[in-house]
Amino acid sequence: MFDYKERRQKLYALMEERGIDLIFLPKHSADLDYLTGTERRVVTFGNVAYTHHWVAGAFLHPKFDPHFVLPRMIVEFDSPNGVDTNTTTVAELDDAYAKFSKVAQSYGQVKRIAVSARTWSETMMNLIKVFPDAEIVNAEEVVNRLRRIKTPQEIALMTKACHLVDGVLDNVKGRVLAGTAELDLKSEINFQMNNLGSKTESFDTAVWSMGPKNTRDASDRRTSNPLVEGMGVSFDFGSVIDGYCSDFGRTIYVGDPTSEYEKVYNLVMDAQAAGIAAVR
Repeated sequence: MFDYKERRQKLYALMEERGIDLIFLPKHSADLDYLTGTERRVVTFGNVAYTHHWVAGAFLHPKFDPHFVLPRMIVEFDSPNGVDTNTTTVAELDDAYAKFSKVAQSYGQVKRIAVSARTWSETMMNLIKVFPDAEIVNAEEVVNRLRRIKTPQEIALMTKACHLVDGVLDNVKGRVLAGTAELDLKSEINFQMNNLGSKTESFDTAVWSMGPKNTRDASDRRTSNPLVEGMGVSFDFGSVIDGYCSDFGRTIYVGDPTSEYEKVYNLVMDAQAAGIAAVR
């Protein structure tokens, strides 16, 4: 779909500009997905940690293809599209550090290595052990320079993700009635997103009613409370299309809105229009 090699060539130019010899990105990194197309696991609340999970990631060097180091469990059970041919697999009984350091040291002298800000501390400790004299810098500051400007193809995917959630609310809004449980709406939204092609939710879906009849805190994002007349119901959810996310927020009033509510609504819409006009 994307020209990952072209993306890496741009990255390597930035590496040369900043004197970076090597980059390590963990398997769960969105940047690794962006640069290689490797599929990320959908995040779960439970902490998934395989044996030798700390090795999971890839080294990127201007003169070589990306080299992945992955635990056997990821290779065999967590890679639905297969793994790159340039992959070192670390089995449960292997010496993980020996395999990891062999790949890392194959790049020769490394004076400066860039590492994702979201790299596990165990990985960092072992990278420092492999490269005790190397300066460690934040890889995200480099990759972000590539990612902040979207291509037409990327914008099209983000637009698709936005249209998807728009369609979801259109399918669900008829159920925003007094007596409907917030949890039922949340479950229906997640089902609709998956049914329409979203890989998962881009963040935890929230449906909550707010207003004079409710003293709940805005951080209480999910209950099984029934909706009541005279309240606004806020929706906050997003979809994922080919790795690109949408973030969607809407409010629907239960019943007939008061004049004050309509006044505030119009103020918000006017402010939004002014903001859009200001950035164009």
